[in-house]
Amino acid sequence: MTARPMRRVETGTWPRWWIAAVATLALLATAVWLIVSVDEGGREPTARATSDGASAPAGVPSAVEEYAHFAATADQAPSAADARQLAEGLRKLAGALAAVNVGGSELLIDLRVDAEQVLLNPASADLTAIVRDDLIAAAAAVELATEADAGLRGAAESIEPDRPLIEQQGAVLQFLRQAADALHRP
Repeated sequence: MTARPMRRVETGTWPRWWIAAVATLALLATAVWLIVSVDEGGREPTARATSDGASAPAGVPSAVEEYAHFAATADQAPSAADARQLAEGLRKLAGALAAVNVGGSELLIDLRVDAEQVLLNPASADLTAIVRDDLIAAAAAVELATEADAGLRGAAESIEPDRPLIEQQGAVLQFLRQAADALHRP
């Protein structure tokens, strides 16, 4: 029997092509994601629909409307949902501040992180001091942007840093209401 010559298989061609194809797809996916997620914060809306189907006043972003609605309807009565309500309030405050370009991105991130921390450990006095400082910073940003003394700083400072936030729900909700009023003014 004669030995047949074996065909040589190139092993390096296919993996290089595969890696190039995956890299190209990843770049295209990233480009599409960046285009879709472009922040439209520079444009001011005229009238957007709110969650209840009503129309927001001209110039007021829907995030501010949602925050104002939350602040007006938040329940001060103690309940099992206290931590969730406080966290939602902090998230909605961050969303409203972002919608009107008030406060820096660090403050917005801090408020959202605070919201998650409230859910994880609502009885922490250490967390209260951090949230209080962030609310004081938010108060300063809102008062600077609205050029009005809404008493927000005083409301934020009324939160005692050495008591758990969950025990001071009334003071936090008062701050959230005052901030909503200040942001909602045309």
